[in-house]
Amino acid sequence: MNDQLTASPTMEEVWQITFQMGTTKAPGLDGLNGLFYQKHWEIVKEDLFLLVQNFLTSRVMPTGLNQTIITLIPKTTQPKKLEQYRPISLCNFAYKIISKVLANQLKPWLDILISKEQSTFVKG
Repeated sequence: MNDQLTASPTMEEVWQITFQMGTTKAPGLDGLNGLFYQKHWEIVKEDLFLLVQNFLTSRVMPTGLNQTIITLIPKTTQPKKLEQYRPISLCNFAYKIISKVLANQLKPWLDILISKEQSTFVKG
């Protein structure tokens, strides 16, 4: 695997990602959303940074970090059909941060990895 894809982010990058993400989005199994991480940044920043770095260097996800619950949210007040629900995934916020770090590292490679005919969901 190319070293550029597993380069450790800086504390600044982890901070930017943490503060760019939605504060009140649905929390994961741990019950913590972005607001918790942002409000308590000074307390959690070192552990969060180490979590991201350890994942990128070891390529091992801590047990349970990527567990996700998929649930249905009603679109109407009294839904009667399946299409009246919207599925959402309740992912751990720290997992979302790791995912965003990886996505940011992949951005420079997208032109090589994805052909122009398959670039519908690629920005620009």
